[in-house]
Amino acid sequence: MWDMLRKEIHVLDPLCAQVAGAEQRHMTHQEAVSQIHTALFSCLNEFFTKWRCSAEKWKRKFPRITHDVFTR
Repeated sequence: MWDMLRKEIHVLDPLCAQVAGAEQRHMTHQEAVSQIHTALFSCLNEFFTKWRCSAEKWKRKFPRITHDVFTR
């Protein structure tokens, strides 16, 4: 989820809140988020000539969206 005003990317994955493996989950998302972010701004720059938002220096957040613990 891209917050264009705050320049924040919120990755909504319920497994990111798990204590075990949280760092690995974050790393799993990093490459996909980077590719989507690049493609999004490529489209914005192509279709909206007066777009005034830079693709640089965006924060990535992994908010806790559940307190449930998931197991296999």
